[in-house]
Amino acid sequence: MLHPALEPELIEPERERRRHVQRLIAELETMAGDERRHDAKFTLLCANVRRHIREEEAALSMVSPPSVASRAMEVLTR
Repeated sequence: MLHPALEPELIEPERERRRHVQRLIAELETMAGDERRHDAKFTLLCANVRRHIREEEAALSMVSPPSVASRAMEVLTR
């Protein structure tokens, strides 16, 4: 269990990143592909997903042997 004093510092930033990605997806779902801001929003969404994958890879590599972490990322990125 996380100490309550640490929760805002550790959990809230992750919640905000998740909400940001959810907003981007919702906006993209309502936009036509040729709208002026579509490409910028899509690029930002991709960057967020890539960062999340790197963070997950780093976390996996800290708690499991490299072969297990590598296999887990293969499954997650299908």
